[in-house]
This record gives sequence, C-alpha cells and structure tokens, in this order.
Amino acid sequence: MIDNKKNIHNFDFLNELLKKPAWNLIFPKSIEPLFQSHYSSTFLFQMRGSVIAGFLLLTVCCILDLFYAPRIEWLPLYQTILLMLVMIIIGVFAFSDAFKGNEQKTLIVFVSLLFSAMTWMAYKLEAPFEGLYYNGIVLIELFIVTVARIQFNACFFLLLIFYFIYNIVLSIDDKHHHYMILMHNYIYITAAILGLFGNYFLEKNIRATFLKQALTRLEHQYIERKQRKLHESLKSDALTMLANHRYFHEQLEMEWRRALRHQYPLTLLMVDIDALSQFNKIHGQQKGDLLLQQLAAIFKHMGRRPGDIVSRYGGDEFAMLFVGTDRQGAISLVSAMRKSLAQHLLMNEDNNNVTLSFGACAMVPKRTQTYDILLKKADKALYEAKTNGGDGFVVFS
Repeated sequence: MIDNKKNIHNFDFLNELLKKPAWNLIFPKSIEPLFQSHYSSTFLFQMRGSVIAGFLLLTVCCILDLFYAPRIEWLPLYQTILLMLVMIIIGVFAFSDAFKGNEQKTLIVFVSLLFSAMTWMAYKLEAPFEGLYYNGIVLIELFIVTVARIQFNACFFLLLIFYFIYNIVLSIDDKHHHYMILMHNYIYITAAILGLFGNYFLEKNIRATFLKQALTRLEHQYIERKQRKLHESLKSDALTMLANHRYFHEQLEMEWRRALRHQYPLTLLMVDIDALSQFNKIHGQQKGDLLLQQLAAIFKHMGRRPGDIVSRYGGDEFAMLFVGTDRQGAISLVSAMRKSLAQHLLMNEDNNNVTLSFGACAMVPKRTQTYDILLKKADKALYEAKTNGGDGFVVFS
C-alpha cells in the first residue's frame, strides 16, 4: 500500500529524498511512475533518434563488409538483413504514439537485435575481419549506456547478459587464440564499467533535477496560496468573513456599470444595529461580536444570487447590493429578512432588545449618474429610519 503522505506533493518527503537519494536509482512507488513519465517526455526525441542511429550503425557495417570483406558468406549477411527489417518495424513503432510509455522495453528489444546482428556477423566472418566486429561490439555498449537513454538498472542487466553471450560466442569461435579472448574481454569490461559509471551518475543527476523541479513547483504553489489568502484577507472582514468596505465599493462600481449597460435595476440595502455600543456594555464585547457574526450569516444567506454582494460596511453597519431588484423587490427582501431575524436571531434572550434599522435605494442606473448616487440615497434612507426612532425601514428610488 502506498503511503499517501509520501507523494509528490509532500515537501518534507521530497526534500528527504533529495538529501538521501536511493543508491539503486528507484523512487518510492508513489513517485517512480511520475518520474518515468517525466523521463519519457524529456528524452523522447533522443530515444527516437537512437533507433535511427543504431540502424545506421548496422547498415554502415554491412556496407563496409561488402567492400572490405570479399570472403564474406552471403547467408549471415542475408540473416542480418532480416534482423534489420525487424529493426525497421521497431523504428516505425518508435515514431508512433504507442511508443510513449513503452520506450524502455522497445529500446531493450532494439539493442538486443543490434547486439545479436553484430555478434552473428563477427562469428561468421573469417579472420582478420571478425576481430573488427568483436571490438565493434564495444560501440554497441557505449550506444546503450549513452545514446539510447536506457536507464541504469536495465543497462546493467542488459550488459551483463550480453557479456555472457559474448563469451559463449568467443569460446566456440575457433578462430581466436586464448590471448585474443582475454583482450576482447578486457575491452568489453572496461567499456562496460566506464559506460555504466557515466550512465549511473547521469541518471542520478536527472532524478535529482526531477525532485528539485517538484520542490520548486511546491514552493510556487505555497507562495500562490499565501498570496491568495492575503488577497482574500484584503477583500474580507476578519470577524464576519463578509466583503469589507473597500471591496464592496469595487464590486458596487463594477455592478453599476453592468446594470447601466443592460439597464436593469439595482437595490442597495444598508442595515444598522441600533445601540450596539449599549449592547456591548451590558453583555460584553464577545457577545457583541457573536451578534455581528449571526447577523452576517443571515444576511449572507439572503444574498446568494450571482452579483449580489453582502458586506460589513462599518462597525455596526452592513451594506447589501441586490442585482435585478426593484423597489417592490427591496420591500419584499426586507420583509423576508426581518422574518428570518425574528426566527433565528432575536429569539435569543440576550438579543431580545436588539433592533435594526433598514435604509434602501432601488433604481436603474442612468448615464448621467455614478454609483455614488445609489450610496447617498441608501445612506439617507438609513439615516431617516434611525431618526424615526430606529427599528424601521425606509426605501428611496
């Protein structure tokens, strides 16, 4: 089972992997498939190019045989050409979409055919030409560990298997003296060690780069989240989580322009808690804050449509914008709001003496006006409601 905490999104886990990389070049199960996908996409062009390069290498060898090895037997040449036809099929596959995700397996099959062709030609050629092929197999080693982009673990086992096959062919080839077999082995082993050494550290660096890139993405995501939270905090009131005064004005101006363009009504409703300071003296600041939060929840529930804005406009004042709402709609809204307040808020014993004043303005924007006219009229309506003794509602248009 994969540990959900040990994944590509865990900063500490990735940092630990970067500081203490696995010697066997294998990430945990939660990350290894992602690395393989990254490796394939990064080196896809080079892996496809290596198929062409390997095919050209074998083709050049066959052409040189025709010119420089007059005693060549035609049968092994034909057999090699048959292998080349299979390699052509693999080459066509390498440039198809099906190659993606199967690159390593395909390349292992391809280099195995390349090694088989070179070894078969070396075995069948007469002296001294076969020596060129046996030494030429070293080129295939270097091709496997550098150009083909076969990963280290596969390279290691592939070269090990090839080494045993190589020595079996050398042992049954009676054209070689003992010292020649030792020389071929020395060249093969030296090339394998140097090639694998380079391949190991190259892949190790690629894996480290992959982790660094993942860590960089996480850092950027963390910074973006922090910036979003900061941006949200600049838009909202910390106590009620409603829009604050500044953000409300920005949205009001935007909605005013939209309503002006489409000529539909806007209603601005302002609500003030009558004698909040006296309530705080009697019940304490904490109860006052709780009252504000309860009111905010009720007001927010009323302004749920797209474009509606509910804000804490001041210490004891709320402002709400309702799009597409005319004068009659504003009266209905306040009636429903008062009913909701009576059911969910004012039934609390501490809130029995709490009253609210409502002032509203409903109008269709005109080109000769700005949104300030809506604010001034709503504020005037609220002032009139409060001077009439509070606990009232006045609406202008």
